[in-house]
Amino acid sequence: MKKEVGIATIFILIIASFSGCIVENENEIPGILIAYPHEGDIISGILNISGSAYDRDGNVERIEVSIAQSNEEYMIWKQANGTSEWHYIWYTPRDDNGIYRISARSFDGKDYSIIFSVNVTVNNTMSNHPPVAGFTYTADGLTVSFTDMSSDIDGDSLEYFWDFGDQSDGQDTTMQNPVHTYPTPGTYTVTLTVDDGRATDEKSTNITVSATLSNFTIASWNLQIFGVTKASNETLLDYYADKIDNYDICIVQEIRDKSGTAIQELAAKLPEYHYIS
Repeated sequence: MKKEVGIATIFILIIASFSGCIVENENEIPGILIAYPHEGDIISGILNISGSAYDRDGNVERIEVSIAQSNEEYMIWKQANGTSEWHYIWYTPRDDNGIYRISARSFDGKDYSIIFSVNVTVNNTMSNHPPVAGFTYTADGLTVSFTDMSSDIDGDSLEYFWDFGDQSDGQDTTMQNPVHTYPTPGTYTVTLTVDDGRATDEKSTNITVSATLSNFTIASWNLQIFGVTKASNETLLDYYADKIDNYDICIVQEIRDKSGTAIQELAAKLPEYHYIS
């Protein structure tokens, strides 16, 4: 008896599920460059740090800048202005002279770029030196003459503003060497402020003024009741009245008349003067 052998072919379908194995394109990190300043530059004043950034598979969202002295390890990041073309303002006079590291990085929303850094030296001795205010004065009664003694080692021209302490406001407040007259005796605080266009300085001094005259003129006459100088001589009295205005102090002596009539008649011609017997 012949036996037949059947061969059955079994196809086994194996379905494997590979959930989560879809591979996305890997993000390419952005790039950045500092165009200015350059490595080793000596800088001062206001510095405009500038550069460029790129992202081959997207857009740069922001630029961040860090400025620290070269021996400092920590970094404080601040956002710059712009993206593909960017800049950041650094006011160097606020910091000490020395070597600083300027670092920049870009961010594309997913990754940061490699940090780009340059080292620079801050030397603000080359920039402006502030002026130094100073003045002297001489007083003659209520009038004071001021002499400017201010200086500026850079040779900058200076602008002046005087505060005389009596709430005055006029052309003399901006003169270099003003002369000022105070309304009343007293002590006043005078302040001079000088400005070289980039920095200012001021100097204050208390001054005391009085109505006392440092130089004055004095005259003396005699009046009597008889002779050519008698008080009844109107021409003579008019002459005296006119001359008195030329002197600070006048002494008029009446002789041989205890009543003082001659002095009184002279005083009557000068109503704005005080009669002291």
